[in-house]
Amino acid sequence: MIRRRRRTDWRKTLGTLVLVLVLVALVLPFVVPLKRWFPELESQLSAALGAPVKYDGLRAGLSPRPYLEAQNVMIGEDRALHAARARLYPDLLSLSEPTVFIKLTELDDVLVERQALQRFFAERGVSDSATPRLRLGHVHASHLKLDLLAGKFGEFDAEADVGRDNRLVNFALTSSDNRVKFDAVPASGALLLTFTAQDWKPPAGPGITFDRLYAQGALSEGKLAVSEFTAGLYGGDIRGGFQLTWGNSWVVSGRALLSRLDIYPMLQAMQSPLRVHGMMDGEIHFATEATDATQLADLLKLDGKFKLTNGVVDDLDFAKVIQGVGSDGMRGGKTSFEQFTGNFQTGGGYRFSNMRLQSTKMTVSGSMNATPTGQLSGGVNVELKGTSSTLSSNVQIGGTFTDPVILPGK
Repeated sequence: MIRRRRRTDWRKTLGTLVLVLVLVALVLPFVVPLKRWFPELESQLSAALGAPVKYDGLRAGLSPRPYLEAQNVMIGEDRALHAARARLYPDLLSLSEPTVFIKLTELDDVLVERQALQRFFAERGVSDSATPRLRLGHVHASHLKLDLLAGKFGEFDAEADVGRDNRLVNFALTSSDNRVKFDAVPASGALLLTFTAQDWKPPAGPGITFDRLYAQGALSEGKLAVSEFTAGLYGGDIRGGFQLTWGNSWVVSGRALLSRLDIYPMLQAMQSPLRVHGMMDGEIHFATEATDATQLADLLKLDGKFKLTNGVVDDLDFAKVIQGVGSDGMRGGKTSFEQFTGNFQTGGGYRFSNMRLQSTKMTVSGSMNATPTGQLSGGVNVELKGTSSTLSSNVQIGGTFTDPVILPGK
């Protein structure tokens, strides 16, 4: 009996062969010594980033796809950027080419020191005439911390795309709670920045919570210029711009327009001793200079004008002034108003000038000062409109923010 020979299933055979070849192509680079493929990885990374790169230990892995992993990675001459771990996923087809392409770089537990912040965004890379040994693609960093304000900014995730010349194309920083996002795009020697936040309280300065915040500007050598910022808070809006410079000292200056802010909860959040209610419109110019960034908020000086509507001044009852003020003064009560306007300045205390408080039957005008410890001084004129005449009285303001007193006029 003659046995027939089975016909070869060429499609299945070719499929198996292709699969084996693919597996060999994937595994082979990591079976042979790493030095053959990356003999000078530290120097190649240094050239690609334009800053010295050092790490402890290098190993290879295959899952979920072939990668190189380095531990304790430090970037910069002063090691200002540190990552506990870095994984590099190369394009295997580029291993035999003059330039190896790292499609994805993953960094974990990253600390960015203060002096590295601007250098990290600088337009670095090889010259157009050079052929880089290593080209980066996409970079992802998790658990990233900025060494600013004692780490109060919290943790972020970062994403960056790098061009063929190893220069930054774009950068995005997102807080771990997704409330804050920061985007940067290099352009003409500067970085174009966009900042957005929702339900966010800044880590420094007054304890104000922003319902929403948007800002855009440009970062260049020693200077941050925010051309526009808008914010929603306490039922109203703030719009403006500012400039921050640094070098021997930190300097901030800018202006803001306020619209329909509920002033009392805002004053409480700022821990201000002022006890005034109402909806506020106004214009503020601000400036400060400090040797350290953490001191900027404490040394901030304000100069502006305000308009409050449909509110109340607590602990002062100007209507009773017409009845006479004894030598011990008059405390307590409150004064309601339909409109309250004036100018103000801060810095070494408070100064209120050109104040004018108006209600249906009363007008109060004058000025008032307060020391840094809250001691009040000043004088106002109170006019009370009667049915047939207007009564007027000049009185002094004394006491403190927490215990104000109306005193007889001089």
